[in-house]
Amino acid sequence: MSTRDNKVVVTAMGVCSPLGNSVEKFIENYKKYNAEISFKINDHLLEEELSAFKKVNQRRMDRVTRIAMLAAASCLRDSGLEIDGSNIHDVGGIFSTEYGPIASARDFINSGFELGLNSASPLLFPYTVGNAAPGAITILMGARGFNTTLSGHNPVAYTYDVISSGKAKAILAGGFEELVPEIEESYSKRTISKQGIREAAPIRRLSEGSAMLFLESEAFARSRKAEVLFEVCGYGVSSNLQKDEVSIDNFGYVAPHIIVNTMASALKRSGVDAGQISLIVSLSRDDSHQVNSEETAVKSIWNEDSPHIHYIKQKLGETFGSSGCFATIVGYLIGLDFKTSSDSKKWVMINSYHIGGNCVSVIIAI
Repeated sequence: MSTRDNKVVVTAMGVCSPLGNSVEKFIENYKKYNAEISFKINDHLLEEELSAFKKVNQRRMDRVTRIAMLAAASCLRDSGLEIDGSNIHDVGGIFSTEYGPIASARDFINSGFELGLNSASPLLFPYTVGNAAPGAITILMGARGFNTTLSGHNPVAYTYDVISSGKAKAILAGGFEELVPEIEESYSKRTISKQGIREAAPIRRLSEGSAMLFLESEAFARSRKAEVLFEVCGYGVSSNLQKDEVSIDNFGYVAPHIIVNTMASALKRSGVDAGQISLIVSLSRDDSHQVNSEETAVKSIWNEDSPHIHYIKQKLGETFGSSGCFATIVGYLIGLDFKTSSDSKKWVMINSYHIGGNCVSVIIAI
């Protein structure tokens, strides 16, 4: 259970993914995944399904904003919250992206080089910054509460702090990422130094998408009779300070003790015993040292009686800034399979690793 009086719950979810643009379709394709599924979102379906939301004007949106907007719009719709004068300052958004609108920035810069600086479009420029998509989403929401855009941190964890401390009653938390040629080329040419020799070390299965969750204080959710899907119990975070180039990850090798500290902190802050964890959802990639480090860390806490570890990037691909939110959604949906009855509560831990070296463990109760 949560150690704080102001519990934080999730009441709605939304996704835009190569595996499906609804939570139901996403998990259906996720569970029956095969290697033939694309890691790119179908643009025709993206525009068609976004057009179903009458309040969304996508005419001037770039592609990454459309990706984020579709997940956000469906999440907001399913939350059932009407934002008005009574709550407009109590509702906000926290979003995460690592690369943001690279394509829009590239097009804007290239147009200046090709046609001259005076040709720079004032309509395109606003979409060259990382918080362009969050800005469009916030305008759609009509909310004026706590709002920020992150890079290198799980927005679910940040949102937990904001709501449990009373700074907001409800937050739309999400991540978004667009896979563009520049990212694909960069990671395909990645190298690592081994004994002074550079070796090719590409990151496999790059992907894109957006995942959104609507988090509320339990009191606010109950007051408006919203359906509670699950509780966010707490989290732990540690920074990896290892500087040796041991893995292909841009922040280096993640030492097992870093992951141990993160998970132990999450358990302590959440008031959950290690033995209560039924499932660990991991964002470790099998082309890095993260898997080995995490397995060692798990054994140091649980010994031989460790919970099942579910790896999602092998199916979902590397979705960068949206990974933490995708993992939370998968943790809830897969965690439902671990419930033996409607009365039994199950705890799931989500382990994520972010650009810059932040390791975050979030614990949810289903």
